[in-house]
Amino acid sequence: MENIEEQLHSLHLEDLRNGSHPSIFDQNDDYDMLIVRLPVIKDVLERNSLGFIITKSESYFY
Repeated sequence: MENIEEQLHSLHLEDLRNGSHPSIFDQNDDYDMLIVRLPVIKDVLERNSLGFIITKSESYFY
């Protein structure tokens, strides 16, 4: 099977690599992309973006 990163649109890959990307759900023909931006409370409020790729047969945490 092809590496999942090779299947992704280049702009989606940039979005997944962006640690401060806002939450988004994007449906595509070959995969869906979900980015969830969550607050993290430490000494100060921080934000953490978590990315997921969902295909018909598998899902990936980025």
